Amino acid sequence: MNLPTIIDRIFDRENFRWLVGRLQGDGTVDSRNGVWFISADRELVRSARAGVKDLFGLDSHIYAETSKSPGRPKLRLAVYSRTLVRWLEERGFKFGRKEWNVPKMPKHLFCPYLGGLFDAEGHIELRNRKSSQAKIRRVVIYRSIGVHLT
Repeated sequence: MNLPTIIDRIFDRENFRWLVGRLQGDGTVDSRNGVWFISADRELVRSARAGVKDLFGLDSHIYAETSKSPGRPKLRLAVYSRTLVRWLEERGFKFGRKEWNVPKMPKHLFCPYLGGLFDAEGHIELRNRKSSQAKIRRVVIYRSIGVHLT
């Protein structure tokens, strides 16, 4: 089996819920190739890598994706484990669709899940004020079909 360790009470762990949100927002789950996280933010890729190692004991690989468009290059974190994909699917998690299920979880774990989703798909719009302080106008999480949460 290519899933050597699953920590006790994994569903109660904040980093697990963050990974699920992150993966649902900007990841890929492929039964042939495993799990991929994509981001231009190195710190998010490192956090995902640490979470995969901590939660599942799996190694991962980071690749730079080449792009002709300007901006920071995107990084791909690849976790080559078909067993992990099956494990996630057997527990009812949905990935790679225009819509996904929000997993059932205790209320205190919803914020880490939403944080992972926001890290993948969100941004904050600020309302400028004349003072040096700005107020958050809205928090937006995008998917390819439009705005899902504001």
